[in-house]
Amino acid sequence: MCGITGIYIVNNPSEVNKDTLIKMRDSLIHRGPDDSGLYISQDKKVGLGFRRLAIIDLSPLGNQPMTNEDQTLWLIFNGEIYNFQEIKEDLIKKGHQFKSKTDSEVLLHLYEEKGEKCLDDLNGMYAFVIWDEKNKKLFASRDRLGIKPFYYYYQDGIFLFGSEIKAILQNPVVKREPDLEGISHYLTFACTPAPFTLFKNIKKLPVAHYLTLDKFGHLETQRYWQPFSSVIARKPQADEAIYIQEVRSLLKDSIEKQMVSDVPFGCFLSGGIDSSTNAVLMSQAMGKPVETFSISYKDFPRYDEFEYSRKINQILKSTSHEAVVGPEEFLSWIKEMAQKTDDPNGDWVCFPVYYLAKLFRDNGVIMGQVGEGSDELFCGYGTYMAFINIWKKFWRWTIHWPK
Repeated sequence: MCGITGIYIVNNPSEVNKDTLIKMRDSLIHRGPDDSGLYISQDKKVGLGFRRLAIIDLSPLGNQPMTNEDQTLWLIFNGEIYNFQEIKEDLIKKGHQFKSKTDSEVLLHLYEEKGEKCLDDLNGMYAFVIWDEKNKKLFASRDRLGIKPFYYYYQDGIFLFGSEIKAILQNPVVKREPDLEGISHYLTFACTPAPFTLFKNIKKLPVAHYLTLDKFGHLETQRYWQPFSSVIARKPQADEAIYIQEVRSLLKDSIEKQMVSDVPFGCFLSGGIDSSTNAVLMSQAMGKPVETFSISYKDFPRYDEFEYSRKINQILKSTSHEAVVGPEEFLSWIKEMAQKTDDPNGDWVCFPVYYLAKLFRDNGVIMGQVGEGSDELFCGYGTYMAFINIWKKFWRWTIHWPK
């Protein structure tokens, strides 16, 4: 992951302060330890900051902020575009020229070609900002599933943004005041749904949305994708094997697309169906066993899944890394984790995932895949069936009420 942050001042006499912008940028150093960059416009109304984690094209040509040939567009981008090679080939046919092998440069040229419609072509996880110097317009977007974060603040003609809230808080114009509605949502849902955060006047850009801010100070957010907008009506198939084959094909394609990288790959492995499938398909795509990382818990044998992860490692002949953690470990880095995340998370699984991420880095592995989310997609938890039974018992008869 990388870190992006910046400032756009409209209808306000103040200017971008370079020292403040550097503080905003470097508060995200944990997101991008490999390089840093800065851009301030000639009129000092726009400032962009970037911290880089080098994944594709590790050369300086991938550094950001990145600009086009005539320096009318400037880009800062966090994420990966999985289909950038196909997009690049199409853009080359249309006359675009490239200096690097990065997906970020492809995104910049795609915006140059199609403007806001560029989002229709993207397959990936991303949060990015493009500054249009010619039209004095800022364009920002967040991916369709909200994998990459994007926060912003807009008061009195000063627009601030960042990959994390802490970058915005580095600017002295921002008052650290609680947002009571955001806190209420957190206490209800154990998370803060967009556009809310726990801080007053700091918002979260919703998933599958883009944001524009023009030179007149008009800010607009717009949804650009609906999850079921492209679903094609189809007749149910009697043969279960058809669905199994289709899911397998989609999963294989997804995993392979997400493995475009110039740095080492690893896999979180619990031994369950989801992460085991990941490990097998990643190994097939790589042509060699993927490096795996697993975790267990002291004094909680119920959650010890090493038996299963070790079986998968045996089959794949993988290099495996294991960690056993308990209350002492959790308490020793809970403050560090809270400082890194900004937005609180009510799901305790964030603790082992965070620990495994550290284990990745300590072993020189930069990129990884996880099996998180599959239980939600395929109703893998027993509680889902329990809710259906409750509905059948207590609520199904209400559908016959007159409307």
